[in-house]
Amino acid sequence: MNDEEATRSEPDLPPPTPTPLGLDRDLAFAEAERRLLGRELTPVTLDRFVVLHRLGQGAMGVVYAAHDPKLDRKVALKLVDTSGFGSEGVLEAQDRLEREARAAADLAHPNIVTIYDTGRVGDQVFLAMELVQGGTLRKWLREGSRSWREIVTLFIAIGEGLAAAHDKGIVHRDFKPDNVLVGDDGRPRVVDFGLARPVAPALQSTKSIELLLDGDADGSGSDSGPGSATRSPDTSIAGTPAYMAPEQYAGRNVGPHSDQFGFCVALYEALLSERPFRGATPTALANAVMDGQRQPLPRGHGVPPSVLAVVMRGLSQRPQERHRSMHHLVGALRRARDLRRRQVGMLLGSGALAAAVLSTYALTRGTAPEAPDPCEGVDRPLHEVWNDSRRDAIGTAMAASSPFAAGAWTGIEAKLDRFAEHWSRQRTEACETAQHKGEESVLLLELRYACLDRELGRVDAFLEELERPGPAVALSGPAAADALDRLWRCEDRERLVTLMHANGLANETDLSRNAEGLQRWRAGFERLARAEMLHRLGDTEAAQREARGVMQEAHDAGLRGLEAEARLEVGRWAHDVEELERALDLAVAASPPSQAAEIGMAIAEQATAPDGGDPEVAREHLRYAERFLARAGRNYEGPLAVRIPDVRGRLAMREGDLDGARRELENALAEARKRLPADHTDMLVIRGNLAVALTKAGDTAAATAMYEELLEAQRRVLGPSHPDVGATAFNLGNAALEDRRLADARRWFEEARRVWTAAFGEGHVQVSFPLGALGEVARRRGELEDARRLQLEALQLREGTLGSEHPALCDVLDELGEIAREQGDLGSAEEQLRRSLGLRRSAGDPRVDVTLTKLGRVLVEAGKREEGIAMLEEAIELRSKAGVDPLKRAETELVLARVMVTEDRTRAKALAEAAVARLQAEPGRRSNEREEAERWLAETFGVAGPCAQCHWSHGSDAPIPGAESADDDPTGAEPESADDDPSIAEPAGAESPRPPPEG
Repeated sequence: MNDEEATRSEPDLPPPTPTPLGLDRDLAFAEAERRLLGRELTPVTLDRFVVLHRLGQGAMGVVYAAHDPKLDRKVALKLVDTSGFGSEGVLEAQDRLEREARAAADLAHPNIVTIYDTGRVGDQVFLAMELVQGGTLRKWLREGSRSWREIVTLFIAIGEGLAAAHDKGIVHRDFKPDNVLVGDDGRPRVVDFGLARPVAPALQSTKSIELLLDGDADGSGSDSGPGSATRSPDTSIAGTPAYMAPEQYAGRNVGPHSDQFGFCVALYEALLSERPFRGATPTALANAVMDGQRQPLPRGHGVPPSVLAVVMRGLSQRPQERHRSMHHLVGALRRARDLRRRQVGMLLGSGALAAAVLSTYALTRGTAPEAPDPCEGVDRPLHEVWNDSRRDAIGTAMAASSPFAAGAWTGIEAKLDRFAEHWSRQRTEACETAQHKGEESVLLLELRYACLDRELGRVDAFLEELERPGPAVALSGPAAADALDRLWRCEDRERLVTLMHANGLANETDLSRNAEGLQRWRAGFERLARAEMLHRLGDTEAAQREARGVMQEAHDAGLRGLEAEARLEVGRWAHDVEELERALDLAVAASPPSQAAEIGMAIAEQATAPDGGDPEVAREHLRYAERFLARAGRNYEGPLAVRIPDVRGRLAMREGDLDGARRELENALAEARKRLPADHTDMLVIRGNLAVALTKAGDTAAATAMYEELLEAQRRVLGPSHPDVGATAFNLGNAALEDRRLADARRWFEEARRVWTAAFGEGHVQVSFPLGALGEVARRRGELEDARRLQLEALQLREGTLGSEHPALCDVLDELGEIAREQGDLGSAEEQLRRSLGLRRSAGDPRVDVTLTKLGRVLVEAGKREEGIAMLEEAIELRSKAGVDPLKRAETELVLARVMVTEDRTRAKALAEAAVARLQAEPGRRSNEREEAERWLAETFGVAGPCAQCHWSHGSDAPIPGAESADDDPTGAEPESADDDPSIAEPAGAESPRPPPEG
């Protein structure tokens, strides 16, 4: 009698009697009755279900085949005994089981076993679920020899089921091969979501709840074992030891990332016939997992490195270093599976075999022209990474993330399309060169593919970050997108071969002995690509962990080229010149000249930083970079040829050589216009640096023109609402203020305020900078009450964010002191300026001379001449040092000259003449101040100057020439304040510390 017949009940039989306990006994009695009487007299039931026969048993549950008369279908009926939780815990356990079973019942996915119903009988909870005709995943793997592609394809489907559960907030917590059923139709279904765990941390239970067939007690998970969920009297950990993530062993933060770890353990085991972690005892296994001590890969495994790289990332010790989600893992796995590589020769280590494959293909192609082109669709991996679905999803996410992200996304999208075009062309050309022209060995083809895959992996990592964008991603995204297109690396055959030698992979015949090294090399480069994207988009901590991990593994494995690149990544973003020097030593000895050139440039850029570094080191490594660049060839001229004059220009600017800075930066901009796309963010950076150099040189007209060109480009590349647009508007305001174009200054500062308020919110400290600048404009226009109100708003924002002792307050306090002085309130002016001076001295602020000049003048006017003169003398001494703008010294000299004129005319005259001489030495700068100083000198001392016939006069209370031009710079957001508080986006923009652009 088959199962269908067993479900029929005779009309003259009495109603079925429920038998929640002892079902096996009742089934045995029913079978005896059937044999003796020829029919089933008493159906065995549980609730409404007619129990047919037992399917199996796990550690805490028994599964039966049953019939549901209500819906007329066969089901699997799982009974979970909760009596072991004690009298107080039974109800809570049952509530938990039913609640999570109902949640799992909402999951409608082809790769998840469907739960139809749940209920209670005594101390047992039953679940009625889909009856799958087939066996467990472990059984499927043992039934025959499975190719890696078959295994990966099945796991992709399994992963889609897990991802669907995670989307609903349901975590499995005990994923293993025995919790996956593979039907006779080949479709896998995951079972037991969310139920393999204790009901509550407070329960000191020795049991965990499991729902289906478990592995054996030692964690091996065989089908016949009695169960393997971890149970101990003093812990609430649940799971199967061999598949548990480190955080599960630690008893904390179990979530989707834990399922991902178990999934990758199972996939590793399926592909390689052994597990990644081993231990002779449960404690040893736990230590291996928690310490990340993976076993070496078995020799000759034959699994593509791209697949293993996906698995290894899922096995990362820290959850945040695994794939972003199961969706990302499944996508990466699908792409790795679909990579159409000719790896036979490489992975089997037979160059002769590889050559034979190509020769056979050529002969076959000659006799069978109708055969499909093997290069058709070779760019399919690209479409798995960058496609319309992902484009739309990211566009929606970006638009919702911040007010300026949508504009940034428009530019990023165009760059991604350009990358896709270049990648597809190179992939196809590489294949055609090998397949049709016979000009490329299988080995070189594989190296080119590996290079292209690495760059595609960088794009994938970038897109992963964009899928969960925040303001930092929108800020850094355009520049990060520019770092993606380095496909010129993959066209350089010499570079690829040199890298192979540098990593101990000497030639085709050596690859059989270096399969594991090859896998580590490729996987390491893919991890570095991801680390770079994390760095560029602001997740420095995770990026450093990833890069340092690769660095150590490469060092241990003797992969010198990979180690050099990892040290470059670590040193560049940690601003560690010593690490970069070690990277350069490795690169010079073993790597292609292009890599040595990149490292030399990175050292030069670090040494050029305005807040440290060594100009001599910068110059030395610029020379290194140029020499290596010349050896690298034309492919590398574009990216690095632009960076070299840019660094030279910044170095000259730092050393006060403004003419040299202008010359180098103009050269850099000319090179960039020839070699870079018009929307490349390095073009923006160079324009900004040149504008700063022009400003420092006093050529405000040229600086204004360059800032306006920069602003137009930023609006086009970044979008009109990007904060960098606000920064350039702010700098245009400063230039207008320098030229005393107060209406223009107000207009630009208002735009900066509008952009930054929209981007950061009106309560953000960034908004305080245009507020302070608008306050200065108001003061210069004589609108003192408006000026005071604006400065107080700025002060409130800065104090609220930075505290009352931060040196970023000083510029506002200085301006409040100036306002009070002009209102005649010298007491308030002195109070504000003394507070500013105290903050500057405490912080070691290099701009203490600014406040000394202002406070010295106020003290003199308040009758405290001796103290005031002492402060002015100190300011002159500070401004006399090498490297200080001479016009700053001229400004203080003029203030002190006016103070001294009534008591020491000789000293006053000498000071004034020295100041005028400094102003006349730089005729392109501050012409208004120079003319006023010449006029004051002529009127006061009878000294004729070039402007002695100018037709205006100064009363005794006229402003001291130059007193407002330099130190009343409303920027306020000095680099020091931005560096001290990373939440402050630095308005200066051009010379701000930034990740060096990649070649």
